[in-house]
Amino acid sequence: MTTSAQIRKLLKPLLGRHNDLVLSGQWLIVLPVNHLVRFVLIDRTSSASHFRPIWGGWHLFDPEPGIGIDVTRALPSNGSRCWQWSDPAIQDRLLPQIEQALPAIRAVGTIGDYLAFADDPLFWKGNPDDPHPRDLLFQVSVGNLEKARELCARLEANRPRWANLGLYDDFVTPLASLVMAGDRGGIARQLHAWEFERSRNPVVSRYWARTPFPFELATS
Repeated sequence: MTTSAQIRKLLKPLLGRHNDLVLSGQWLIVLPVNHLVRFVLIDRTSSASHFRPIWGGWHLFDPEPGIGIDVTRALPSNGSRCWQWSDPAIQDRLLPQIEQALPAIRAVGTIGDYLAFADDPLFWKGNPDDPHPRDLLFQVSVGNLEKARELCARLEANRPRWANLGLYDDFVTPLASLVMAGDRGGIARQLHAWEFERSRNPVVSRYWARTPFPFELATS
């Protein structure tokens, strides 16, 4: 199994060169951490001799617990998704790739940037013709209540499907009445509550800082 000591040794030069990087277990985190977590992950594989480095982001304002890393991209090694710890040139080969990716990672600075990054057929995204309950979450997170109201109606029409998966009660039920009432303050409180719970994950708990959502600043 890939160990924390191996990862620390591998990434130590990066930490010395970039003051906005911190290492949390397998995760090289780009600061600051607020609504989003931007990272390079040294992902373990089924083989102790291999690992898979990926970079991307996940959002904290989500009712589902744990870590969501759907929005990711890989750093391939000679066309393979896996790297070998036995490679004597591993640091010389991998660290430049990470540094080349850092500007793109840092550029995902807002929720809008994050959604644009996710708007790619290779990664999770909502289907315009069949919206996912998480689409409602994203629309309210950027303050787009007009679109959110439309989504509430469409998700209600397809409620049995999402209720069967447990997603209707996770996403739609807590937000729909707030959306229909135009209660931006209530929406903000709900998003902050979800974000606080997810921020308690030990990967990011030391680095997370509570930050207003942009629509809160616009209406204050």
